[in-house]
Amino acid sequence: MYDLKKKTGSGDYVLNNLGSDFDIKKITGSAKISPKNIITGTVRSNVLRGNYTVNPKTQTAVVNARSRGYFNVNYGGKSYKISPDVDNLVAKFNSKNVLRSGIIKARVKDLSVPFIKAIKVKVRIRNGNYRISGTAGMNGGGVLNINGTTTSDMKHSYSLNLPKEVDIAKLLRANGYNFNGLDKAKLPATAESRVHGVK
Repeated sequence: MYDLKKKTGSGDYVLNNLGSDFDIKKITGSAKISPKNIITGTVRSNVLRGNYTVNPKTQTAVVNARSRGYFNVNYGGKSYKISPDVDNLVAKFNSKNVLRSGIIKARVKDLSVPFIKAIKVKVRIRNGNYRISGTAGMNGGGVLNINGTTTSDMKHSYSLNLPKEVDIAKLLRANGYNFNGLDKAKLPATAESRVHGVK
């Protein structure tokens, strides 16, 4: 409902997913328009709840969300089970780097990636720069720590390390490798690597 005299409005909505890149079937929510044309609203589903503020004049949006479970997201021809939390994520639509600030925490599982079973990551965004820290649990045991930054001009600098000794032979067996002698082999190791690059 919109009041032409006060230039305000409010309403509820229902979105039925008929075939997008995620499998949340139904999203409901409410929205309000202020006299200054600021839009605020809520988002609700069986696995995700959140709120948003959109300012058409400044072409910005602020999003907060909490997951209540995992849902599937299709990307690049693969499907991922993801559970994200979002805090004060600011997007500026007329900027080269759309995401300007905020925090994203995500858990990802059932990955179709060799050796990796699950990922837990925290992304801090400031002025379009990303500081990322997280862990990757491996099939066969062990945890890989990931830390680094991606700048707004797409320069990457990351460190990867296995803080505890892992058995490489056990990892290979757990991921379907079965060559001569592997069944009795033990290959204890730790690892550390630094990765730099520009996209």
